Order: sequence, then C-alpha cells, then structure tokens
Amino acid sequence: MSSHARALADPWGLLLAGCAAAVGVAIHLPAVATVLVGVAVWVGRALVPYLLGRMADDPAPPDVEAGSPEALWLDRAIDAEADFDSLVLEGPLLAARAAVEETVTALYAIAETATALRRGGADPTDDLTVLEWATRELQDVVSHIAGLPTLEDAGGGEIAELIARLEETRQTVVEPSQVP
Repeated sequence: MSSHARALADPWGLLLAGCAAAVGVAIHLPAVATVLVGVAVWVGRALVPYLLGRMADDPAPPDVEAGSPEALWLDRAIDAEADFDSLVLEGPLLAARAAVEETVTALYAIAETATALRRGGADPTDDLTVLEWATRELQDVVSHIAGLPTLEDAGGGEIAELIARLEETRQTVVEPSQVP
C-alpha cells in the first residue's frame, strides 16, 4: 500500500472527517455541504502533512531532463524515501534515516550528471546503472519494512541487516571509492 493510501486509511483522519461532518449536521448545513466538509477534512488530513514535508525537505530541483530514464529512477528513489519516512516513525530503523537521505541527495547529483552527459553527447550508462541499482535497493528495503507486521516483530538481526543494506547503498553512491 502506498504512503498516500495509508494516509487516507489513517483512523485519525477518518475520525476527524466524521467529527467535521457531525459539526456540519449540528449547525444544519445542507447534506451536500456536510459531506463536502467531511471529505475536505479527510483528504486534507492526509495530504497537508505530505505536501508540507515535501516542500520543506526537498533539495533544490535538479537539472534533470524530464521524461529521461534518470528522471524516472530519481522519482522512484524520492518515492521510496517518502515511503520510508511514513513507515519508520520510531524505533531502531530511525537511525538509518540519515543514510536514506544522503543516498537520495547523492542520487540527485548522479541524475544531473547523467542528463549533462546525455546533453553533451556522451553515454550516461554507468550513471544510470548506479541510479537504477540504488533506487531498487531503497525500494526493496522499504518493501521489506512494509511487509513487517510491526517493527517490534522484526528480530535484531533482521533490523541490523536492513540498516547495513541502507548503509552499503549510501556508501556506493556517496563514497564510490570506499566500496570494495
């Protein structure tokens, strides 16, 4: 389930929407207006934090050619980062947040380099390979986290393995000379 769908299914959002609709009934709003108020509160509860978080946390827009393969992989990496943020709100995996952020920031630079190479007539295959691999690694770790019933159910070894994979991915894109 995507982070947007989880936000819409959040019980607090549904409760707030129900309360807003109840207030609409209490002040004798027409039925259509009552429903619209409830839906607006429900959707707003899900989207406003997401939009504010994205506006505050996003690095400057990269100089990446729209519709290019690097733009596709960068968008997927950004989505994986957002999903990680929505899944890991506390616990031992929260320590890996910095590695995820550094990885995505480095992927911005790699995507910009790939676009610059393409515009200059060079072949960006190596950059695209790194971009694709790192994005798939992020997506795989996030899907593994999403598959856990709760983070408390994961064993210490499993958490350590996920943190190690995120750190290896970070090192590969941030410090390529450091990776064996």
